[in-house]
Amino acid sequence: MGPSSRLLVQNSPGHCSLGSVSHCTMGWYRDYFLNGKLPPDELVCEVDEGYFPGGDDVRAAVELSTEQAELQGIARGMSAAWEEWLARE
Repeated sequence: MGPSSRLLVQNSPGHCSLGSVSHCTMGWYRDYFLNGKLPPDELVCEVDEGYFPGGDDVRAAVELSTEQAELQGIARGMSAAWEEWLARE
């Protein structure tokens, strides 16, 4: 696909990247779909909220910026839509 594609890696367990909230990943999804902006190739995004909360993966509560809260909402909405789609199959 040449210069029209990029590899964005989300550093999360499993195969369901939408199940783990990553402000970095959601930000790049938004930038691509709204503005056509591509991330740097082979960018690695960390997760902000794990797929399986609890146990050792509990992160300290932090105050989110308006943008981070918006991205987290987008991630949760996409995850919920994916779960609904799977339930219909």
